[in-house]
Amino acid sequence: MFGKCLWLKIKNKKLIDIHKHISNKYSHISFEPHVTISTKVNTNYINNYIDKFRKHKPKILIDLSQPIICDCDLFDDIEFYSIYISVKVIDFPMPKECNPHISFAYKINNEFSKNDVNDIVKILSESSNTIHIDYEPILSVQTCELSKKPWVGNNIMIQ
Repeated sequence: MFGKCLWLKIKNKKLIDIHKHISNKYSHISFEPHVTISTKVNTNYINNYIDKFRKHKPKILIDLSQPIICDCDLFDDIEFYSIYISVKVIDFPMPKECNPHISFAYKINNEFSKNDVNDIVKILSESSNTIHIDYEPILSVQTCELSKKPWVGNNIMIQ
């Protein structure tokens, strides 16, 4: 599917709780909240971002009032559905082709219903504060394949 992925893993407790509530109810795959930097990466790419991470301390701006996006990627005969909102990554050089976002749920061969989407919008809108900033996301790597679950992100130790 996505191969080896480079993530900025979310540390903000409130966001983790919201993510867990939604993903436990709607997701076919268990995964940690994160912003994907890139997919299908190799060791050289990862090492390049370790150097960037040493020089820049990213912040992730998450606005839960943003529109929810439902998407479907096809992998051979597998339909991979995701539901997410766009985020802004500040003070960190993201790749040009990157679409920074935080996913809340993934489904395999089963799209999200209108009721699912409406319920997720309601959960996000009930947050007492719709703007969140994650000041210290963790650089991590995860092989994102259906045979390798859950997707937890292996933290990269930066020295």
